[in-house]
Amino acid sequence: MRILRVFPGVLFLLAGTWGLSMLIGNDTRPVILCLGDSLTYGYGVLPEESYPALLQQRLRGMGLPHRVVNAGLPGETTAGARERLPGLLQGPPPSLAIVALGINDLLEGEYPRRIRDQLDSIIVTFKRARVPLLLAGMRLPPEFNDPHSQAFEELFGELARIHEVPLVPFLLEGVEGHPELTLGDGLHPNAIGYRKVEAVVWGGLAPLLATAGEPSQACGGKGSTGSKGTPGKLAGGSNCPS
Repeated sequence: MRILRVFPGVLFLLAGTWGLSMLIGNDTRPVILCLGDSLTYGYGVLPEESYPALLQQRLRGMGLPHRVVNAGLPGETTAGARERLPGLLQGPPPSLAIVALGINDLLEGEYPRRIRDQLDSIIVTFKRARVPLLLAGMRLPPEFNDPHSQAFEELFGELARIHEVPLVPFLLEGVEGHPELTLGDGLHPNAIGYRKVEAVVWGGLAPLLATAGEPSQACGGKGSTGSKGTPGKLAGGSNCPS
């Protein structure tokens, strides 16, 4: 694995076999691993404008010790992330993980059932490593008119219910459909759009931090919900296998 970009407090990683311990050395701060594609990586914006970097800024401003690791990779698929994950988990595992994947699979013609199976494997891998995680859902803009769009959108809620993990129903909530918040492709957030993405992620992450024993101010955001609006399960209990 090689470090692609560095922003103070945030590591940007590419595929490979190094574990987090080889990258953070003797740094004992808890790690939040952001596993995703170009939406996590911060395609088209400066390193400090990606949502993981903005999340790092928020945590630092709150006096929380976490180090955010950006494991987003442009063009990443669920299969690619599944292949990378064992290397990322070598050594001490992260304290928390955020998983935002699947849209590239659908755009490449993959069937939702296959995407679901790959995400299921990723979630199981994190659970076996006893890493609480936040799952972020995705959907295609209506103009794509993909016949599998509904099945794709629904698979995230299904996985969240099966594995009892918290869910952010849509990573780009409030950004999709707003040209002033996206790049010219209409898909990737611009710098302003990423502020909204970070706020959406924080709404699901804050309860996880609080449940993991962090200071109570971590719950300053909204809690995550399942796809039907029911409270998402939090870390430390059903999110970690016995």
